[in-house]
Amino acid sequence: MDEVTPNLILIVPEHHEINADAVDDLWRYVRMTYGAELSLVQSTERRDSVVPLYTGPWRWDGPVPLHDDLWPRIQRTTFSLEWLHGVL
Repeated sequence: MDEVTPNLILIVPEHHEINADAVDDLWRYVRMTYGAELSLVQSTERRDSVVPLYTGPWRWDGPVPLHDDLWPRIQRTTFSLEWLHGVL
């Protein structure tokens, strides 16, 4: 039987842009720290922030809870310029 790899899937909201450098940093981090893959899926829904989905066998028992470890890095992967519409 093939070994299942953990995968972090980021659901990117409709009106968000992708920060390629932050995605690269996150990809390297999840690969080296957790042996995981990273996938991005563009959503047609409007949300305030990216939504992470953890699939596969993640290690949840590290010194820092998994989501607490990854969330600051995940938040940097997307951004919205929608606030500019009210300014311009």
